[in-house]
Amino acid sequence: MNYYIDFDHTLFDTPTLTKRMLQAIVDSSHMDLAEECKSLFNREHIYNIYELVDFLSDKYNLNRIDLISAINLQVNNCKDLVYEDGLNFIKKIKDLGNKIYLLSYYEHGLQYQISKITGSKISNLFDGIIVCGESKYNLDIDYKNSIFIDDKPQDLIGLHSKNPYKLIRIRRENHKYSDKNLDFKIDEYKSFSEIKLN
Repeated sequence: MNYYIDFDHTLFDTPTLTKRMLQAIVDSSHMDLAEECKSLFNREHIYNIYELVDFLSDKYNLNRIDLISAINLQVNNCKDLVYEDGLNFIKKIKDLGNKIYLLSYYEHGLQYQISKITGSKISNLFDGIIVCGESKYNLDIDYKNSIFIDDKPQDLIGLHSKNPYKLIRIRRENHKYSDKNLDFKIDEYKSFSEIKLN
C-alpha cells in the first residue's frame, strides 16, 4: 500500500518552529520586535519569514544577512520538532512493506518548505517527497489505491473527492485546524499512536 503523509502540523510541530524563528529575529536584531513580529507574521500581512526579514530590515535598517542566518540556524536544526508518534508510525508501516511518501503543500516559498523538511532530518525515511504548490488532490497520484494522512480540512475535503482507499485525519489538540469540523466522516486521531495497523 502507498501512504502519503502531510508534513506541517501532522508530522512536524510547525508552530514551535515559527516561535523559534520569530525569537531569532528579535534576538538578532537586538530590538524589542516581539509584538510586531507576532502581529505581522500571519496570512493577513506577511506569511513568508524571509519577506518579514526584508520588511524589518528596511524599516529599522537591520542587517538582513544576520537575521537570515539566525532564522536558518533554527530551520536547519529542527529535528526535535518531528512528532515522535509520527516517526514510530512511519517505521511500523515501512516494516510492513508499505511505500511511504511525504506530501507537502507550500503556499509561500518552495525553498523554505524544502529547508524545513531537510532540517527535520526525516527525508531518508520516505520512498519519495512531493512538495507541491498546487492542491494535493490535483496531482498525478493513484488516489484510489493509496492512504492519505493529513490535518488540514481543505486538503482532506479535496482528497475525499478523489475516493482514496483510506483517508485519515490527524487532529492534534490545540492545533491550527483542530477546531474545524468536516461535513463527512473519516477516521480521526489525536496522534499516530492511536492508529491501528492491520
